[in-house]
Amino acid sequence: MLYDDAATSPEKLAQVIAGVCDKFSISRLPVAETPTAAGRQIEAPLPDEAPDFLVEAFEQARAANRPMVLDFQTEWCGACQRLKNETLQHPNVADLLAQVQMVYVDLDKNPKLGEWYGIRAVPDVVFVDRNGIIADRLNGFEPPEGFASRVRKLLSQ
Repeated sequence: MLYDDAATSPEKLAQVIAGVCDKFSISRLPVAETPTAAGRQIEAPLPDEAPDFLVEAFEQARAANRPMVLDFQTEWCGACQRLKNETLQHPNVADLLAQVQMVYVDLDKNPKLGEWYGIRAVPDVVFVDRNGIIADRLNGFEPPEGFASRVRKLLSQ
Protein backbone atom coordinates (compact mmCIF):
# COMPACT_ATOMS: atom_id res chain seq x y z
CA MET A 1 0.00 0.00 0.00
CA LEU A 2 1.36 3.42 -0.92
CA TYR A 3 1.02 6.49 1.27
CA ASP A 4 -1.16 9.16 -0.34
CA ASP A 5 -0.58 12.49 1.43
CA ALA A 6 -3.71 13.95 -0.18
CA ALA A 7 -5.92 11.23 1.31
CA THR A 8 -4.26 10.75 4.71
CA SER A 9 -4.08 13.39 7.42
CA PRO A 10 -0.84 13.87 9.38
CA GLU A 11 -2.74 12.89 12.53
CA LYS A 12 -3.89 9.59 11.01
CA LEU A 13 -0.38 8.84 9.76
CA ALA A 14 1.03 9.56 13.23
CA GLN A 15 -1.51 7.16 14.76
CA VAL A 16 -0.51 4.41 12.34
CA ILE A 17 3.19 4.97 13.00
CA ALA A 18 2.60 5.00 16.77
CA GLY A 19 0.69 1.72 16.48
CA VAL A 20 3.50 0.09 14.50
CA CYS A 21 6.09 1.34 16.99
CA ASP A 22 4.04 0.03 19.91
CA LYS A 23 3.41 -3.33 18.21
CA PHE A 24 7.09 -3.93 17.58
CA SER A 25 8.33 -2.26 20.79
CA ILE A 26 10.21 0.42 18.90
CA SER A 27 11.09 3.26 21.24
CA ARG A 28 10.09 6.72 20.17
CA LEU A 29 11.24 10.06 21.48
CA PRO A 30 8.09 11.96 22.44
CA VAL A 31 9.28 15.19 20.88
CA ALA A 32 9.51 13.55 17.44
CA GLU A 33 5.80 12.68 17.43
CA THR A 34 3.24 14.78 15.65
CA PRO A 35 2.16 17.19 18.42
CA THR A 36 -1.54 16.61 17.80
CA ALA A 37 -1.26 12.83 17.54
CA ALA A 38 -3.96 11.22 19.66
CA GLY A 39 -4.67 14.59 21.28
CA ARG A 40 -1.35 14.63 23.14
CA GLN A 41 0.42 17.87 23.85
CA ILE A 42 4.19 17.68 23.93
CA GLU A 43 6.12 20.25 25.91
CA ALA A 44 9.32 21.56 24.35
CA PRO A 45 12.17 20.17 26.47
CA LEU A 46 14.65 22.44 28.16
CA PRO A 47 17.30 20.10 29.59
CA ASP A 48 19.04 21.00 32.84
CA GLU A 49 22.36 21.22 31.01
CA ALA A 50 20.99 23.38 28.20
CA PRO A 51 23.39 26.01 26.87
CA ASP A 52 22.89 29.56 28.10
CA PHE A 53 21.62 30.83 24.73
CA LEU A 54 18.70 28.38 24.83
CA VAL A 55 17.83 29.07 28.46
CA GLU A 56 17.85 32.80 27.73
CA ALA A 57 15.67 32.32 24.64
CA PHE A 58 13.09 30.35 26.63
CA GLU A 59 13.10 33.01 29.37
CA GLN A 60 12.73 35.86 26.86
CA ALA A 61 9.89 34.09 25.07
CA ARG A 62 8.02 33.51 28.34
CA ALA A 63 8.56 37.08 29.53
CA ALA A 64 7.30 38.52 26.23
CA ASN A 65 4.56 35.89 25.83
CA ARG A 66 5.94 35.01 22.39
CA PRO A 67 6.03 31.69 20.58
CA MET A 68 9.39 30.22 19.60
CA VAL A 69 10.84 28.81 16.41
CA LEU A 70 13.84 26.53 16.92
CA ASP A 71 15.87 25.96 13.75
CA PHE A 72 18.20 22.96 14.14
CA GLN A 73 20.83 23.11 11.40
CA THR A 74 24.51 22.83 10.52
CA GLU A 75 26.88 24.96 8.46
CA TRP A 76 27.63 22.15 6.00
CA CYS A 77 23.98 21.24 5.29
CA GLY A 78 22.88 22.43 1.84
CA ALA A 79 19.16 22.22 2.65
CA CYS A 80 19.79 24.20 5.86
CA GLN A 81 21.50 26.98 3.93
CA ARG A 82 18.74 26.94 1.34
CA LEU A 83 16.07 27.22 4.06
CA LYS A 84 17.97 30.10 5.64
CA ASN A 85 18.66 32.00 2.41
CA GLU A 86 15.49 31.36 0.40
CA THR A 87 12.85 30.98 3.10
CA LEU A 88 13.84 32.57 6.39
CA GLN A 89 15.25 35.69 4.74
CA HIS A 90 12.24 36.10 2.44
CA PRO A 91 10.61 39.46 3.36
CA ASN A 92 7.20 37.93 4.19
CA VAL A 93 8.74 35.26 6.42
CA ALA A 94 11.22 37.65 8.03
CA ASP A 95 8.37 40.00 9.02
CA LEU A 96 6.54 37.12 10.70
CA LEU A 97 9.68 35.81 12.41
CA ALA A 98 10.18 39.25 13.97
CA GLN A 99 7.12 38.42 16.09
CA VAL A 100 8.55 35.16 17.54
CA GLN A 101 11.59 34.17 19.57
CA MET A 102 13.83 32.75 16.83
CA VAL A 103 16.58 30.37 17.92
CA TYR A 104 19.23 28.89 15.64
CA VAL A 105 20.84 25.72 16.98
CA ASP A 106 24.04 24.54 15.30
CA LEU A 107 24.02 20.79 15.90
CA ASP A 108 27.75 20.48 15.36
CA LYS A 109 28.24 22.74 18.39
CA ASN A 110 25.23 21.42 20.38
CA PRO A 111 24.77 17.71 19.60
CA LYS A 112 23.07 16.98 22.94
CA LEU A 113 20.24 19.36 22.04
CA GLY A 114 19.70 17.33 18.90
CA GLU A 115 19.33 14.22 21.05
CA TRP A 116 16.87 15.95 23.38
CA TYR A 117 14.72 17.12 20.48
CA GLY A 118 14.92 13.85 18.54
CA ILE A 119 16.65 15.37 15.54
CA ARG A 120 17.37 12.75 12.91
CA ALA A 121 18.20 14.99 9.93
CA VAL A 122 18.65 18.68 9.26
CA PRO A 123 17.14 21.10 8.79
CA ASP A 124 14.58 20.39 11.50
CA VAL A 125 12.43 23.29 12.67
CA VAL A 126 10.36 23.06 15.86
CA PHE A 127 7.48 25.51 16.38
CA VAL A 128 6.69 26.09 20.07
CA ASP A 129 3.54 27.94 21.15
CA ARG A 130 3.31 30.53 23.93
CA ASN A 131 2.63 27.77 26.48
CA GLY A 132 5.83 25.90 25.65
CA ILE A 133 3.99 23.18 23.71
CA ILE A 134 5.32 21.92 20.39
CA ALA A 135 2.71 23.06 17.89
CA ASP A 136 4.34 22.01 14.62
CA ARG A 137 7.50 20.56 13.19
CA LEU A 138 9.18 20.84 9.80
CA ASN A 139 11.76 18.33 8.61
CA GLY A 140 13.60 19.55 5.54
CA PHE A 141 13.32 22.52 3.22
CA GLU A 142 10.07 24.41 2.71
CA PRO A 143 9.43 27.36 0.37
CA PRO A 144 8.51 30.75 1.89
CA GLU A 145 4.76 30.46 1.34
CA GLY A 146 4.42 27.22 3.31
CA PHE A 147 6.76 28.36 6.07
CA ALA A 148 4.93 31.68 6.43
CA SER A 149 1.67 29.77 6.79
CA ARG A 150 3.15 27.74 9.65
CA VAL A 151 4.34 30.87 11.45
CA ARG A 152 0.98 32.63 10.99
CA LYS A 153 -0.76 29.62 12.50
CA LEU A 154 1.71 29.61 15.41
CA LEU A 155 1.12 33.32 16.05
CA SER A 156 -2.66 32.82 16.05
CA GLN A 157 -2.53 30.18 18.79
